[in-house]
Amino acid sequence: EIGLPGLPDALEYYRFTYNAALYQPLVKGFILELTTNLGYGNGYGQFSGNLPFFKNFYAGGMGTIRGFQANSLGPRDSLGNALGGNVLTAGSVNLIVPNFISENRLRTSVFVDAGNVYQSNIDLSDMRYSGGLEVDFVAPMVGLLKISFGDALNAKTGDNLQFINFTMGTSF
Repeated sequence: EIGLPGLPDALEYYRFTYNAALYQPLVKGFILELTTNLGYGNGYGQFSGNLPFFKNFYAGGMGTIRGFQANSLGPRDSLGNALGGNVLTAGSVNLIVPNFISENRLRTSVFVDAGNVYQSNIDLSDMRYSGGLEVDFVAPMVGLLKISFGDALNAKTGDNLQFINFTMGTSF
């Protein structure tokens, strides 16, 4: 994604994102799922070094690091509100377990997530980890329902934790 110059009030920035998922069948119906979500952005020209605040990356919650409140990780302002950042690192290891109730409508997995959002400098000591259980269910007329029970494994002072995360309508 690139903000191109040309208009008098144009924002000059760029953002690169990389999302990947690997599903590896194991034995007796178990499946290993590895996912990653990486991002980097910055400004150039008159906005050199400043990514527009509304283009910041955020982490926490479903899709990034379960066990933490949605969009709550990373740099904070003086009031403790998450600001997001220009660098995103998030990854997950999921073990999808065989389901004998309904192979097409219900999926259960055990997960470990890791990641955070940074402002320019990545500090691996600030990486957050969580682990837990997720249940995905395809409901008629509603679509996909996901509920995860995630525990933050290395929460720090000021982190907003959320043991139960819930979403509906995303891909299976």
